[in-house]
Amino acid sequence: MDLSALANKKILIYGANGYTGRLTTRLFRARGLRPILAGRSNAVRQFAGILGLEARIFNVEEAADHLRDIDFLINTAGPFAATQGPLMDACIESKTHYVDVSGKKKEVERALERHERALEAQIVLIPAAGFGVAPPDIAAHLALQQLPDASHALALAATFGGVSRGTLYSVLSEVDQGGVQWVNREWAIAQPAQDRLERSVFGQTVQGVNNPLRADLLTVPHGTGVANYQSYMKLPGFAISMMHGKLKWLRRFLLKRLHWLPEGPSKKQMKKGYTLVYAEVSSQDGQKAVAELKGPEAYVFTAECLLLLCHQIVKGEGPLGFATPGQWIGEEIKSIEGVTLQTKIL
Repeated sequence: MDLSALANKKILIYGANGYTGRLTTRLFRARGLRPILAGRSNAVRQFAGILGLEARIFNVEEAADHLRDIDFLINTAGPFAATQGPLMDACIESKTHYVDVSGKKKEVERALERHERALEAQIVLIPAAGFGVAPPDIAAHLALQQLPDASHALALAATFGGVSRGTLYSVLSEVDQGGVQWVNREWAIAQPAQDRLERSVFGQTVQGVNNPLRADLLTVPHGTGVANYQSYMKLPGFAISMMHGKLKWLRRFLLKRLHWLPEGPSKKQMKKGYTLVYAEVSSQDGQKAVAELKGPEAYVFTAECLLLLCHQIVKGEGPLGFATPGQWIGEEIKSIEGVTLQTKIL
């Protein structure tokens, strides 16, 4: 990937002192880029000093005053209920492209609500650009390219490796809440883990359950126009039990004591970890097409997706305003080290 054009742009990573923020910063730095690190605490300044990078300390409400010279803002700071809206508004005001790593449908809706304003500002708003949403969204787009008249689509995502405290909090905090699925171009009520799916992905059997809160429930229909879509995830047995309203004592215990856990996967876990994504589409006449992705560990994949999206935006090969990862990245996903892509019509 030629990053020469991106090297001339100013990229600000907000939440750079968090697990995903630090990982993203180190990846960008390793690729010859010099992102500006930002956040609410002086820990950002200390981290920036170690890497010889510029730091800016500000609250999200003050963001517009700090973005006037910034081309891209990457938001890795949760909870997104607190950071997403103010930072997107500041990006619209300063005409700064915005990308984040949120993962839930309601978080994507905040960006969609700002579509017209982002269009006027000639910027891109891409939420949900991390592993949990971006690769499934991209795989669904690629499968639908094989079978454009497909009426049904689904995606199954699986991670093999550790999990960060932030991810675990995001999952556990709403694990038993009902949500939606996309049926005949309308939202239908869905309960967590009401459906199960099993598929072979690169020769490995993967089982998953539906997650009715996932952001790709919105991004895939929005980006492709498909009439029906369902989202599945591989989850451990205790999480599936919690989705059914069980093990509430364990859920409360974990939420209160997340600070006891490691901040995120260890170097050993990241080296051994990998991800699998499967997307399947079908038409009314029974034809099917699939797209399979095998990629690096989930948090590494997230950082790589953020970098690739910035690269694609500089090239200008996608829509302005609110957009989905799959609208900006197609087969370019193969440019990420460790990614294997396979598409076929069954």
